[in-house]
Amino acid sequence: MNRNIEDWAFDIQGTIKRLLSHKKVLLVLDDVDDNSQLEELCGNQDGFAPGSRVIITARSERLLSRHGVDKTIELQKLNDQDALQLFSLKAFGRDYPDKGYVALSKCFVSYANGLPLALKLWGSSLHKADQDEWRSKLGKLRDNFDGKILERLKISFDELDEEEKSIFLDIACFFTGKYKDEVVERLHGFRSRIDNTIKVLIRWSMLTVSDNMVWMHNLLQEMGRAIVREESKEPGERSRLWLSKDIFYVLRNNTGTSAVEGIVLDHRESEVCECHPEAFSKMFNLKFLKLHNVYLHKGLACLPNSLQFLEWKGYPLDSLPLGFKPDKLVELSMCHSRIEQLWSGIKDFDKLKVIKLSHSKSLTSTPDFKEVQNLERLDLEGCESLVVIHSSIRVLKKLLFLNLKDCKSLESLPGEIAMECLEILSFLVAQMLKGFLNLLDIWRICGRFL
Repeated sequence: MNRNIEDWAFDIQGTIKRLLSHKKVLLVLDDVDDNSQLEELCGNQDGFAPGSRVIITARSERLLSRHGVDKTIELQKLNDQDALQLFSLKAFGRDYPDKGYVALSKCFVSYANGLPLALKLWGSSLHKADQDEWRSKLGKLRDNFDGKILERLKISFDELDEEEKSIFLDIACFFTGKYKDEVVERLHGFRSRIDNTIKVLIRWSMLTVSDNMVWMHNLLQEMGRAIVREESKEPGERSRLWLSKDIFYVLRNNTGTSAVEGIVLDHRESEVCECHPEAFSKMFNLKFLKLHNVYLHKGLACLPNSLQFLEWKGYPLDSLPLGFKPDKLVELSMCHSRIEQLWSGIKDFDKLKVIKLSHSKSLTSTPDFKEVQNLERLDLEGCESLVVIHSSIRVLKKLLFLNLKDCKSLESLPGEIAMECLEILSFLVAQMLKGFLNLLDIWRICGRFL
């Protein structure tokens, strides 16, 4: 053939089509990532002889549906037995581990969590290696994400748009294993397309929703966290912080910057941290903050007004910083805090939907709610020193949940409460508020028997 290699490569798809035209074929197209590839190779299925079969593997279910694929099957991760067999084939050249390597092999299999790519790469890299090399490799995997795995898994990540990438990283760093409704609620304020993006990530097999909980493969989660770690060697210059050692370092040493968008300290963390009074002064873009076991013996100069979600369990001061005016705040949660008064005067918090101050035993009164008209949940359970509920609560027409259980010092409620949407009133005060309320009072307050 008088054709050079460049001409052949340029027309390779057309050549394949001509070779397969009107023949009975079994055509396997692996790792398809572009609809044009399917159109070029098998766009006209009538061109194949009857009885032909086309098998396509792809990361995106939408790509297959656009092409009119008759039947799709979602591949499941390998079970432990099959995973050990695949790993052993690569590491030992047979389907079971060498004697003395069984326990180590199972460690790698457990970490791979059924992902064939990881099993093959790790098994191949350990072929003919001694046990010291195996242990060294395992230790490195636990401390640093495997670069080869990262490179392969990032293919799907790189095809997402910027908003989709941000939401994927949010979930990888903060929300894996959380209820879907919680994830949507938490991110809705500062991620514009959260519902649609979750659907996109599911289609790309980067996310699953099971029993209404959001999950991703542990290696995809590690990939997301590795991407964030690569933003900077300094934790305070990364967009997301989730490791206690990084969070405590930044808060103790006041090294946070405007790059930080989210900080979430795992509730299981038992270590305590003393926070620098200026720790948040440079975090102008911090939107999501969740802390506990963080103390402020020298006070707190400020909190970022950019915050949209604030949860600080055991907040150790009696008030919030004076200049704190987060006009985009959606949820404020300070359970078991030492807060005496949340704020004084009228604050314009028109986006605020949730206030949780349960078991804040020093709280004596609620704030003025006039400019908090979108408040839906108010939880004051166990606020034993609460004496006064501000009269402005009467005009919170969107309030759905009010919890005043064990508010033992509360002596009265504002009259003529007009909470038209109130569904739940948990008001089990000791001795029914000293006889202040009866069923007729509850009827007047809520507009119906509960």
